[in-house]
Amino acid sequence: MFKNRNEERNNICGSQIRELRKERNWSQRELADQLKEFGIDINKNAIQRIEAGQRFVTDIEILALSKVLDCKIADLLEEPMKLIYYEETDDKLTPEEMKMILDVMEQR
Repeated sequence: MFKNRNEERNNICGSQIRELRKERNWSQRELADQLKEFGIDINKNAIQRIEAGQRFVTDIEILALSKVLDCKIADLLEEPMKLIYYEETDDKLTPEEMKMILDVMEQR
C-alpha cells in the first residue's frame, strides 16, 4: 500500500468538500448517494474519511464530486493549490510566485 510522506493528510480537497457539502445542507450519506448517481460506489464512512483528510481521492472521484457539488475542480482544492491550477486568466505564475507557493506547502 502507498504510504504518503506527509503523515498528516492524504488529500488536499477534504475540507473544501466538507464546506461545499454543508453549504448544500447535505449529510455525508446524501453526498454519497449523489455520487452513486455518477457511478461512484462510496459510502458515508468514506466521505467522512475524505473530509478528514484520511483517505486518498481518485481523479474519477474528483470529477464526480465537481459535478455533484456543481463546482469547478479547482474549487475543490485548498489554498495554495488553487493558485496553481485555477485558470480564470491566461496569466502564468512567475518562478518566484511558484517558489513562494511551494514554500508555503512545505510548511504544512
